[in-house]
Amino acid sequence: MKSLVKACADGGVPFREPDEQVCFAVPKRNIETWLAYLRGETVDESAVYPKYDCQSRCQHDVERLDAMCRQKKFTPVPPPSLLHACEEFRRFRLHR
Repeated sequence: MKSLVKACADGGVPFREPDEQVCFAVPKRNIETWLAYLRGETVDESAVYPKYDCQSRCQHDVERLDAMCRQKKFTPVPPPSLLHACEEFRRFRLHR
């Protein structure tokens, strides 16, 4: 995320206005880290996790993430990038 903010600044482009309806959900390494966490695994954001065979099977994981973000209840401790995404989701919902 820091590199995106810097690239915008370097290019003279505003990153995001406070009331702009833009949400950034960026895993540190890849989305499979978040999916592994949502399936109950203890994860490390520097590790590589296998890709899903069928991406449509992650609907339950997405619903679980939504519930966790809304309730601010995470078990076990989530990856920092996932917590940041939850804050982004909250910000986005406030500006809808």
